[in-house]
Amino acid sequence: MENHRRIIEMANIASEQAFQVVISAIAPRENIRAKVNELAKSSVAWIYLDTDENTCRNRDTKGLYSSPENGSVSQFFGPSSTERILLHLRTSTEEIELSKSRMFSELHLTSE
Repeated sequence: MENHRRIIEMANIASEQAFQVVISAIAPRENIRAKVNELAKSSVAWIYLDTDENTCRNRDTKGLYSSPENGSVSQFFGPSSTERILLHLRTSTEEIELSKSRMFSELHLTSE
């Protein structure tokens, strides 16, 4: 949770300076996402990246998903039925460029 607190603090500072802020972070538990919503000084739009375990392993560049057997990943979580998700991207079956385009479009940003 401390990493998320720090991230949202930096996002708050940037937002106060009129920047549009996009953050990429793993927030696997509802209580973490609720705390982020509470600490944010502006609205938070959650985008759920729905990716199966094998795709995570294949795309892994930091070793986070390399071996669930070693305890690095004990469980994959998703949003609860009560959480508002702005966009649900199924990145195992959708091309990365299409997911990226959908995300930027939904956030009304340009990727350039």
